[in-house]
Amino acid sequence: MGEARVSVGKDGRLTASGEPTRLLREPASYRVAEGPNDAFVLLREVAEPSARGRVLMMGELVTRMTVVEIMNIVTSAQWGGELHVMSPEGKRELTMAQGALKHARTEVERERIGELLVQAGLIERRSLSKLLPEQLADERFGQLLVRVGLLAEDVLFKQLQLQTEAIFYAAMLVESGMYWFVAPPESAAAPATTVHLPVQGLLMEGVQRIDEMALFRERIPHNRFYPAEKPGTRREGLDAASTKLLELCDGSRSIDELQRETALGEFTTLKVVYGLLRGGQLTLRRGPTLDTSAARRMVRQFNEVVRDIFVVIATYGSMERTSHALSAWLASGPHGKALGEQVDIDGTLDAPQVIARLQSLGSDDPLQELHRALQELAAYALFLASNGLPAQEQRLLARDVNHRLNQLRL
Repeated sequence: MGEARVSVGKDGRLTASGEPTRLLREPASYRVAEGPNDAFVLLREVAEPSARGRVLMMGELVTRMTVVEIMNIVTSAQWGGELHVMSPEGKRELTMAQGALKHARTEVERERIGELLVQAGLIERRSLSKLLPEQLADERFGQLLVRVGLLAEDVLFKQLQLQTEAIFYAAMLVESGMYWFVAPPESAAAPATTVHLPVQGLLMEGVQRIDEMALFRERIPHNRFYPAEKPGTRREGLDAASTKLLELCDGSRSIDELQRETALGEFTTLKVVYGLLRGGQLTLRRGPTLDTSAARRMVRQFNEVVRDIFVVIATYGSMERTSHALSAWLASGPHGKALGEQVDIDGTLDAPQVIARLQSLGSDDPLQELHRALQELAAYALFLASNGLPAQEQRLLARDVNHRLNQLRL
């Protein structure tokens, strides 16, 4: 799915572009609330202000500790409401009241209750697709399992608790995206299923996971490695998760592919791989296979940044001169093999051509090579643009470009 964008013209008018985003089920008017320079807030206008939820906090997730800090504030203030955590994977919602986690929702497929029940061995995967046609209107999947006799109610409730915990921990590990905390109106409907899990205990476990993730990343910097079982490995004494994963580690699957096939999730998959590496059962191979969707996304993000740089160049300098300078830099440097030896008149690159070049190079880590090349090309474009700008414009452009380049992640 594409990205919805809103542009503000010199006359102050808003123009929408990109994929349409449906904000509400019904049309509404909004009041623009004053915010920082990089953001503004739309507040829905309603007849009774008390009928509208209150946004108590919102902002950007910048590290894995951001959600921890937010949760500490929420629990200390004894706020009740919903924390929405938006990441590239999808949105997660955590409902809290009286210092406890009451409910959680997720858009991430591997955290759905059906996937977790398969992982726990309580239902078979083929049952998921067979049961869906039997689901009644407004019936939740767990209710369907109880109705057809596949799960007892107490077992389902326990699994819903575990699912709520899993969504909470996954939200804590998000390191980039957006968040907002909303105190809903008193008339808001309560979640269909509620639990009561003290947040402080969950936070302690979550912080430990963050620390462990940092340890895993020292040995496994990214998920594009291809684990392979060493010949003659003994499997005696391994737990079920390690045995399950080791059977798939033949060097043909990346860590990302392993977590999808096992439904273990990123944290548990990395923990198991890390343990098997320390135990000498696994070796990590670099995969030459290029993730074309990730490469296309990175080139698109780069193109958006460099177009904005060239908008400024068009005002204070020459787009043609700058595009020639970028092309000359590529032709004489090491990154021309991956990116090509020229850019378009607005500094952009052609994603299909870049992907084709990367695939032909046979690099050990093509995404890493692409990331480095795009970062350096954008930095040179910013350098060229800054030479002809007033000091204030230089600072504003550099701040905006560097912030957006930080979002250009592997």
